[in-house]
Amino acid sequence: MTGLTWLSGVLGVLALTAGVVLRKDSVYFWFGLTSLANALANSGTFMSRPPIDWQWFSWLVFSSRFVSGHLLILMFTSFFEKQTPRVRNSVLIYSLLSVVVIGLSGSNRFVVTVLYGPLLLTVLLMPGLMAYWTWKTRQPRQVVATVMMGLITVASSNDWFRFTGDATFVGMYFIPYAYGGALFMFGGLLLALLAFNLLDSQEMSSKLEARVMARTTELNELHARLMITETERSRTQEREGLLQDIHDGFGSQLVIAKMMVEQNKLSQKSLVQLLQESIADLYLVVDTLGSSANSLSNALVDFRFRTERRLVGAKLQVHWDFQVEQAPEISQKMILQILRLVQEALNNALKHSKAANIWLNASYDPIGTQLNVTIEDDGVGLGAEPVRGRGQRNMMMRARSMGGTLSLTNRKPGTVIQLRVSLG
Repeated sequence: MTGLTWLSGVLGVLALTAGVVLRKDSVYFWFGLTSLANALANSGTFMSRPPIDWQWFSWLVFSSRFVSGHLLILMFTSFFEKQTPRVRNSVLIYSLLSVVVIGLSGSNRFVVTVLYGPLLLTVLLMPGLMAYWTWKTRQPRQVVATVMMGLITVASSNDWFRFTGDATFVGMYFIPYAYGGALFMFGGLLLALLAFNLLDSQEMSSKLEARVMARTTELNELHARLMITETERSRTQEREGLLQDIHDGFGSQLVIAKMMVEQNKLSQKSLVQLLQESIADLYLVVDTLGSSANSLSNALVDFRFRTERRLVGAKLQVHWDFQVEQAPEISQKMILQILRLVQEALNNALKHSKAANIWLNASYDPIGTQLNVTIEDDGVGLGAEPVRGRGQRNMMMRARSMGGTLSLTNRKPGTVIQLRVSLG
């Protein structure tokens, strides 16, 4: 009995801890309470010197046995998943009130007999109910629990008859041994179920992790393919836009020039100038399309190289200052628009300014994400009443298409053209 008592207490603590960790109204919680109550009830069989008054200790032991029986009902109903809040609250309230009444009555035999009546009736009915629930589910673990409840019912019925005087009392009651043994076996069953559940949980977790990793790899591959497709689509659209720009730009100008030459309406000088502008624009398009990276810095360097070759032997001197290394990559179409605007400004300065120097500055502000391009000359300026020609209109149109602003300032002498556009 001492061994069963300590074993019941240890199992009760372990099960109650598991129930608290699970954080729900589980069978482990009720088994833990039932085992602890049973351990306290059995302590009266071998404790000769209780730590409190003997009368109170006797009441505590008797009440623990009474409460343990009711907790057993809640344990099995929770195990079969038949416990409802109404059943739980009713059993707990009846058990606690009965303990108080037993104490106030001085453990009167008649009062105890009456209060034990509903518990005994429930204990007699539980094996039948559990056998019915087991027959419906046909689970081996429920068969074991039903057999345990049957043993407890037989032992408690025999002890009841001896307690009420209907049978001869010889030796100790059977219920402490049957009750303790049944709880020990049921605790082993719960621990085995907990171990199997943990193994199943680990296996499911491993399978889920493998599926998540496989799915993640699949999604990453799909994302990579989509990014490649989107990049190719963007490049295709950009190239189509550039080709359309070529067709609508110097392509149409060459067609018109051809028609005017055939009709003797274009002088040789004008034709040479038009061809030079068309060739320069063609170089811009080719360099932009041929670049593997959308780098504004590289595009400006290439533009400077072509322009300096074009101006070899000229009296005009161009001063370059590029500070755009921190500029982000932008679309090829936007690079082409910037270069065309700069080229148009240089052409205007070469044609009309009569300047000896031209300063071309480009800088990028990484904080404000703004590109500033300035073309300044020391020529004759715009005159008293500036006339906005086709070149100025083209530059204004290109600045608006990029979402930027273009300003023309007459310095007298000289002219300053400034482009401001955000690259963020």
